[in-house]
Amino acid sequence: MKKSVYAYKPLGDKIYMAKGIPNGFSYHIDNWLIGRGQNTIDAKRLLPVMWMYLKSSAACAFVYIFYVIEDYTYYLFSKKSSIETRWDFIINQLEYFFVQGYYAKLLFGLLVATLFLLIALSIILARYPTPLRFNQSNGLVYYKLKGKIWVTPWQQAQIKLWRFANTYSARMVVERAIAVRLFSLNRKGELIERWEPIAGIDNLDLDEQALGGDPSLLFWNWLNGYMQKRAVPEPKIGKISLFEKLHFRAYKHPKNLESKAEALHQRLLDEKLYPSKQSDLSQCSPVPNDPHFTFLEDFPHMQKPQYQIETAARFAAQQHR
Repeated sequence: MKKSVYAYKPLGDKIYMAKGIPNGFSYHIDNWLIGRGQNTIDAKRLLPVMWMYLKSSAACAFVYIFYVIEDYTYYLFSKKSSIETRWDFIINQLEYFFVQGYYAKLLFGLLVATLFLLIALSIILARYPTPLRFNQSNGLVYYKLKGKIWVTPWQQAQIKLWRFANTYSARMVVERAIAVRLFSLNRKGELIERWEPIAGIDNLDLDEQALGGDPSLLFWNWLNGYMQKRAVPEPKIGKISLFEKLHFRAYKHPKNLESKAEALHQRLLDEKLYPSKQSDLSQCSPVPNDPHFTFLEDFPHMQKPQYQIETAARFAAQQHR
């Protein structure tokens, strides 16, 4: 069986120019934008959101462990006689532990249960992961991560396909996204880069035939249309899953994030630290004029459906007109 290029690494080998997505593709935003301003949108970063799912699951487990640790929760949730108050009940039980000499057992139960509860609360009360901001007014894509500003101009931005496949899915692709290349400076003033995946989780369940293409490609096309200030459909904003909604505290961009991103962008231009346009173009591949071109790489064990073959033929015919 042919192996997908994504079987053992999430990023594809090919690099594409962000503005090179064909305009004839459909639009789809997958309900995965988390915020919108006057001239900005905030796209959810895929990896922190996936990690948030795992942390939220752990938080639920910690809350359950806290509940079932008898030495602590017994005082709060157990039945008591109708003639004594809850406080009297707690005092009587504590006196029993001290009289019997069960100090270690009591303290261990208190400490472990409290620790699990605090861990759960720290996870649930953490801020929502900082998204990637797309700014129409200055043409930049940027965000702040761990004290460092990352930025790229959309007109020179590069895209890679990002796919997630694991052992549990028999090495089949189960998440489809795009990754944007961003730049920053290290402490020595040297240029560094990172690829940041953005897209909707669970888009594997979406009907490609009904949408008109790979959801991650259509999401990319929508972003390009937005940054090019074309008329695009209104985005949907919000949290989808329960795990997302468990994070009550909203994300927070620094107030001066835009000016810092513009300053970093200008510095990279002035010091000529950005890769040259010729270098970027030489390593980029053209985006195929087929909104389903990713299918055979994502699902190498399957035959390309007839409707995708017909769609590719139709796009090819339009290109030659």
